[in-house]
Amino acid sequence: MALCEHCTLADTLAHLLDDGTGRVAPEFLPLVKILLEMDRPNSRLIWLRNPNLVRLLHGLATGSIPLTHDGLHQETPWRTVSHPPA
Repeated sequence: MALCEHCTLADTLAHLLDDGTGRVAPEFLPLVKILLEMDRPNSRLIWLRNPNLVRLLHGLATGSIPLTHDGLHQETPWRTVSHPPA
């Protein structure tokens, strides 16, 4: 049986934002909450298919990309950093 879109989104976010301990990095819990409360979870899932976004989120969660203005400014492509989900 397939998961509903909301549960699939929750699982996807938990995986992408895992800080290496099997849990979402604490600083990303508010983001997860906001994304899960938004309408149209399928649009979030489509957004999360972007490989640049996946790399960015995972890097931020694990600390390989600093969660700072400078850290984000160094990332390419810049549109990945500057465009939130619709």
